Amino acid sequence: MASASNAQRHGAPQLRLVVAWPYAHQLLRTRKMNNPLLSGCRILVVEDEYILAQDLRHSLQEAGASVLGPAQSVTAALAILEKEWDVHGAVLDVDLAGELVWPVADALAIRGVPLVFATGAEKEDLPVRFQHATRCGKPVRITDVVNAIGDAMFAFLAPGARRQRLMMAADWKLATK
Repeated sequence: MASASNAQRHGAPQLRLVVAWPYAHQLLRTRKMNNPLLSGCRILVVEDEYILAQDLRHSLQEAGASVLGPAQSVTAALAILEKEWDVHGAVLDVDLAGELVWPVADALAIRGVPLVFATGAEKEDLPVRFQHATRCGKPVRITDVVNAIGDAMFAFLAPGARRQRLMMAADWKLATK
């Protein structure tokens, strides 16, 4: 006769971890982020952490955006802005290896470009003129940043353009079913 374990004899609940291998790959696979609201938009990425910058670039491109950069310094970002006037949104890190991003943020604000800060800085640490902007705290989830810039850009659209983007999104959803 097999003896019962101590947990079974004393009435303690047993926990068992079961992984269904045919579906386990879905937990590890990154989901492609198609966001029709970003389709055709040009997003500036300013981030000094190489891996995060490349992840942002890749995810924004998967969502349908064209990425300007990523720029790793204020000088590089301003150089991009001198060449590129058609910028629809920007994802900015506040601290670029000790250099603050405010000149870039000011240049974008003058143009009326929506911003998202992907930063370790607290909301209170941002200048008053940028406290309205969305802040995604580091460590960031890339999907949160992609969704935040899409939301920020959508909020800046005129009502007619919003309707057009929503119709594009509805058409896209129907086409992908």
